[in-house]
Amino acid sequence: MLVVADTSPFIALLKIAHVDILPKLYGSVVIPPQVEIELASPKRPPEVQAFIASPPDWLITRHAATLSAWASYPSMRLIF
Repeated sequence: MLVVADTSPFIALLKIAHVDILPKLYGSVVIPPQVEIELASPKRPPEVQAFIASPPDWLITRHAATLSAWASYPSMRLIF
């Protein structure tokens, strides 16, 4: 299953220390580069900045052009 995520789920799950649920549910999660930039923002809590500074193996950054090629992926989910 392909899962594409926005910033919000990461912030919420990191605040409650449960971001580890994402790979358990989906295996891997894809984010666009802009989401990576937003997570690294100095406006974000330290735990969010630390997470994206050293992302886990299950978190994959892909450009939108690459993501659009996956639009016909049979079991794609978007998390916002």
